[in-house]
Amino acid sequence: MSLRSQSVSAAMSGPPHPLGQHRYLIVLLAISLPFMALLVLNLHAAQTHARSIAINRAENLSLVIEHRLSLHFRAAEHMLKLLTQQVPTAAMAQGQMPKYRATLEAWLQSHSYALIPRSTLSLFRCSGAAAVRL
Repeated sequence: MSLRSQSVSAAMSGPPHPLGQHRYLIVLLAISLPFMALLVLNLHAAQTHARSIAINRAENLSLVIEHRLSLHFRAAEHMLKLLTQQVPTAAMAQGQMPKYRATLEAWLQSHSYALIPRSTLSLFRCSGAAAVRL
């Protein structure tokens, strides 16, 4: 063995340098850290954007439903005003329903418009039970 090979082997067998073995790991982490940060920022931005789109769609849907319900309630209110003006008041009494049932059903059939859904038009007895439902 030459002197040179002994010094190299002695240098290798000596105590390891504290950063020597982890040098490549530190370099890899230093290079990958900015890319991971960009990835996390991109994911956060995508999640925030998707959440804002979902909130916007939910608000728009609630506005559409509110508008439709408002139209249906106004139409039902108009129908009830017509009903109270054109149908005798005695027909609205609790005990008189069987007597005026045919009259009320005929009136509702003749005055139901295409814009009013059938589920909107219904008359209830004083007890709360449905008397006439189209």
